[in-house]
Order: sequence, then C-alpha cells, then structure tokens
Amino acid sequence: MDNSTKEFKVVITKSAEIAFYDILNYALKNHTTKRALKIAEELLDLPSSLSSFPYIGKLENDLINVSKQYRFILYNRTPTEKIKLIYFVNEIEQTVYVVDYFPCKMNPLKMEKRLTNI
Repeated sequence: MDNSTKEFKVVITKSAEIAFYDILNYALKNHTTKRALKIAEELLDLPSSLSSFPYIGKLENDLINVSKQYRFILYNRTPTEKIKLIYFVNEIEQTVYVVDYFPCKMNPLKMEKRLTNI
C-alpha cells in the first residue's frame, strides 16, 4: 500500500512525554544547557517526518511479540548514547502514536514493560 500521498496525524502519548522529560532532565544534568536544549529540540522534531512517512522506521524486534507493530527511529544523542523513538501506526485513524523515547543504554527487557501502560 502506497502511503506516500497520505498525511498522518502524529500524536505524542503521555508515556512518551514523560520519557522525553526524563531524557531532558538527564541531559540538563550531564550536558551544557545549550547542548541539552539542542537535544530536546531534535527529539521534538524527530516525529514530524512520520506524518508523511509513517513506515520509515524499522520494526522493533524487542516488541515483536506484542499486539501492535511497533517501529522505531534511532536518534544519536551523542556518539555513545542513542535513543529510540518508538511508535505504531493506526491506518484506520491515519494516526501515528509515539509511545516512547527509549534510551538504548537501558535494558531492552524494560521496553515492553514501559509500554504496558498504553
């Protein structure tokens, strides 16, 4: 199915919002304010491409056994710190739901647990 002509709505869920602020707080403690704000800006801009290209992200293998097809886009915060923007696409609603900003240093087993509140 060609979705390149459709515009999808992008929704940042409450759980993703909480994860974003956790990352921002970490960045403010471990980077300069200028760098932390740049990270925040880039993380907030990341989902915008999903409105035109909702299937651009790869399927998340650590969530293959759950009911939805979760995908991710990788964000390189620093050369050694990466964050996965995790989302799923609802074709019927033409909506992309961003459900988590998951630090890759975190145990992947926690990924599914973090999504149980959705």
